Order: sequence, then C-alpha cells, then structure tokens
Amino acid sequence: MGRYELTVGGYFEAALRVPGAGQKADALHGRRFDVEVSFAGEKLNRLGMLADERKLRAALAQALSEFDHSYLNELPEFVGANPTAENIARLICERMQPAAGDCGLTVSEVSVRLHPGARVSYRP
Repeated sequence: MGRYELTVGGYFEAALRVPGAGQKADALHGRRFDVEVSFAGEKLNRLGMLADERKLRAALAQALSEFDHSYLNELPEFVGANPTAENIARLICERMQPAAGDCGLTVSEVSVRLHPGARVSYRP
C-alpha cells in the first residue's frame, strides 16, 4: 500500500550562541530558521485529502511561536544543550506529534534550513 506525505512550513527568528563552535557561531547572533514538517499516512479522508493542512499549519505556527524573537540559549529546552538546528528539529518534531496523532498521521521528517546552502533534517 502506498503512503502519502503532506508538508507544511513556517519560520521563526531568534538570537543564539553555540558555545564551542568557534568563529561566528560562538558569538551572539541572530538567525532566521525556515522549518518544514512532513506528515505521513496511508489513508485519505472522505474529501480525498490526507489531512486538513490548515490545522497542521496552525499547530506548527504555535510550536514556532515559542521560539520566535527569543534568545534560544535562555529557553528551558536548551539548558545543557546547544540550540543547534539539529536540536531544534528534534524539539519541533516532539511538539508536532500530538497534532499529527489527532489527524491519524505520523511526523515523518522535520527540516530546518539555516541558509540557502544548508539544511538539517530529523526523522523520528
């Protein structure tokens, strides 16, 4: 049986430091994080869609709002962990699991784009 995927996106802007990374990343800097979350499922709803993408976009917007215009290093989620794109992708995945489950889906991938030439993906 085939599998469908639906991807929704958003972004947030935040300040951060990555102590120990050296160069510019070690200093306080701002960054825009472009995020995409892919949801997977095998069954379409009565309308022939995998899910209501508006509901999933709203859930992602809520998850990202907690990071937006913050100093990531000061958030409880990053106590003892650097606010890297890898850690951010995992946290967003965890936050999106309930919305996915409500739609009968799973989170298949979370991607965080750092700039046009680099992206990190997390697959649970």
